[in-house]
Amino acid sequence: DRGSKDEYGRIDSKLEALEHKRTTDGSLSLKQEKEILYNMEKLKARKKGLAVYLEQLSVLKEQEKERDQIWDKVKFHDQIDAELSTAIHKLELARKLGVKAVDLMEDTVPVPEEHRPRLYGKQRSNIKAVEEKFGVSILLERRGEVAR
Repeated sequence: DRGSKDEYGRIDSKLEALEHKRTTDGSLSLKQEKEILYNMEKLKARKKGLAVYLEQLSVLKEQEKERDQIWDKVKFHDQIDAELSTAIHKLELARKLGVKAVDLMEDTVPVPEEHRPRLYGKQRSNIKAVEEKFGVSILLERRGEVAR
């Protein structure tokens, strides 16, 4: 975080100024010197806390990068899984119809969510009726609005 790094530099500058004042100003009272030392300790504690924060921020950014890489792999594997499921379904349908898989045609039709219950029917009865009547296979994907 750029602002935190700037703050780190400002703390260093303040510490240097206080140290310079403490060591070069011979007219400081004991109370003033104690106050300067107290302020320096507060700044050092703040600097230490900021260093811990910056380190944790760095670790967090690295973990976010790893999470994004893992998520990309999951999406890739989900896509492969969907393609394999479709291919298996196509092979099963070809075997059922007694044709080669390459002879099958596939079409994708968007089905809005509100129409799905009617398309399904009770226990997929509407889908089964269309499949039997026309010798087709209908596959509804759960994650999108696509019927095959």
